[in-house]
Amino acid sequence: MPIRRCLPALATLAALATAGAPAQANLLLNGSFEATVSTLTAPAAQYCYGCANDGWSGSAVVMKSTSGAWGAPLSLGGFSYGNQLVGLQNNTHVEQSLDLVAGTYLLTWADAGRRHYGATRYDVLFGNSLLNATSFATLPGQAWSTHSLSFTASGPGALRFQGLAYSADGTAFIDNLSLTLTAAAPAAAPAASTGQVPEPTSFGLVAVALMLAGLAGRAGLRRRVSVAG
Repeated sequence: MPIRRCLPALATLAALATAGAPAQANLLLNGSFEATVSTLTAPAAQYCYGCANDGWSGSAVVMKSTSGAWGAPLSLGGFSYGNQLVGLQNNTHVEQSLDLVAGTYLLTWADAGRRHYGATRYDVLFGNSLLNATSFATLPGQAWSTHSLSFTASGPGALRFQGLAYSADGTAFIDNLSLTLTAAAPAAAPAASTGQVPEPTSFGLVAVALMLAGLAGRAGLRRRVSVAG
């Protein structure tokens, strides 16, 4: 079959493969902090400092999104992230240990600011590397908004949200984290060698290609002869 007749079918298959490609999976465990925290299962419980939360550790406060003690974070506007979140108060932090393949990553998350307290700031790190050029800031009563960072990384390290002691009891609420691999690092090219002899399979492929080219030439010649006759 001539190659030009195959092109529409190949284009259709490529389109179907692209449409069916799965979305990149979130590499973070429990990205919205919704895992059960035993301390918060009591009806009257509202928050817990430094409580482990399925994949996350650190000194940050885990709280219910309805917590009156923290100004009901879900009422700040734009919140749709579940029943729990974390707060970076002063210099507390939350982190998750990862082991990343070499590549480029996209980190996204949402933040908001605690009502009736001061503005605050925080940094984002992987391992010992600061990922943001300028610290992120939240204002008192700030509605929920989204942020993103693109960075390259390789190997083990902790993804860390680090609060900064910027004002007394200023708190940045953090929720809905996602980390995806956007581009894997290219594999290293094999070292070139001089005088390398092609393998038998390479000779076979070349021979087949020459044979097909010859057959195509003969077929074209026969068609020209038939037309001329």
